[in-house]
Amino acid sequence: ILKILGMENRNTYASIYSDIANVYFRNEKYDKSVEYYMHSIDCYEKLEDSVNIAMCYNSLGMCYGYLEEFENSLSCFKESALYLLAILGEEHPYIVGNYRNIGYIYRKMNKYDEAIEYYQKAIDAKEAQACLELAIFYYNENSEDVAYSLINKALEIDDKQWNGRAHFELAGLYK
Repeated sequence: ILKILGMENRNTYASIYSDIANVYFRNEKYDKSVEYYMHSIDCYEKLEDSVNIAMCYNSLGMCYGYLEEFENSLSCFKESALYLLAILGEEHPYIVGNYRNIGYIYRKMNKYDEAIEYYQKAIDAKEAQACLELAIFYYNENSEDVAYSLINKALEIDDKQWNGRAHFELAGLYK
């Protein structure tokens, strides 16, 4: 079809593959989504488009996370982080979100020390969402004082960033 429309360039293919993967992802068909993200990555690699490669690896990590293939998920998030660090630097929101994703997967794998390490990297870059996720972890571990402290830190970082979510989380911890 693309040849008929005169849209044979790799960038078009990569974008379309990524769009198809996104549709499958939204419809919770993660296996199909993985398949199309892989096609997209192949095209972006030929184009040497590091930003889009990183974004696809991040999306793949999410797919594998939903499939509970945590090792694959972790590998994809780390691959994405490598590309992003090289391009955007340590404190860019994309890399910070990636650190949070890595922390989440480590938490799902019951590797709490590693989870805390990556959540802390995100927090150090002033990421309010990571504070909230780590606070919930500590609250569930019966470390309420640490949880309260982290939620208050999220409020300090940017309570507007999450449209009051930090306030909501803090209120939920009070008995």
